[in-house]
Amino acid sequence: MAVHRGFSGANVVACFEEVAGGGSLHDIDAPRNAPAKSPADHLDKIIWHQRCFQYELAAGPVDVPVTHAALATKNTYYVVSTGGGSVGPFPPTGSSIGFLVQGDQRTSDILLFSHGLGYVPKFMVSIDGRRVPDGFVVQQDNRGGHRRISVFATSGGIYLRESAVSTDIDLAAVARTYRVMVFATRAPSPSLPMWSGQGDSMQLARGIIDTKRRYLRRTGPGETPFALNLGPTIDIRNGGARSASGGVVTSESRYNGAMPAPSFVSVGV
Repeated sequence: MAVHRGFSGANVVACFEEVAGGGSLHDIDAPRNAPAKSPADHLDKIIWHQRCFQYELAAGPVDVPVTHAALATKNTYYVVSTGGGSVGPFPPTGSSIGFLVQGDQRTSDILLFSHGLGYVPKFMVSIDGRRVPDGFVVQQDNRGGHRRISVFATSGGIYLRESAVSTDIDLAAVARTYRVMVFATRAPSPSLPMWSGQGDSMQLARGIIDTKRRYLRRTGPGETPFALNLGPTIDIRNGGARSASGGVVTSESRYNGAMPAPSFVSVGV
């Protein structure tokens, strides 16, 4: 049976399915209340628990346009002596072998959003309605040049880490728009009750939840969601990568694997 209970002595509020064993309704140590006491051991019984991260919106959603800079091609020469491994001039002379590597690579960190929270928050970044997973391919050309991005947070901002690779031709500049959401980490306030309501608002768990705030949630018809992936989002085969998000896969030309796009849920605020 699904129940909603609060245990003031333990500062716990939860909605859960009772387990066998009985005991007092109001004793968090009673077997029936085990999901409230130890939610990690009873995830299949948890409907809501204050110890779960609540994804309270601290900032955003905000759309951030980014113009990723072009990366020119270049020629890099290596010459090795066949007699002892010494490096020599190019073109090779005598008993030496020359190698030409065409293309360049660059790694850049790009600030998307300054949040000012003073701690490293949880966050989400999406593009074209899909959450950005690490190693996501946002650009590729017909020569094998590509641009991948990952996302990370610091105590001051949300960043993209861009990895760009050119080949025997330049990797062109490209414009993309990223949507950023930053989530607050909230602790219970001892001065607040376990539950209170006033007018059209309600708070739970000593302020952990407050209906005056906004939270990430499943979206309904007519809303603007983005896809939150529920499975693997990157695969590497044959020297190439495939990234997947929101039911869409993007594969580099050398990739010869068969990873499908993971299932997802639509979420928003």
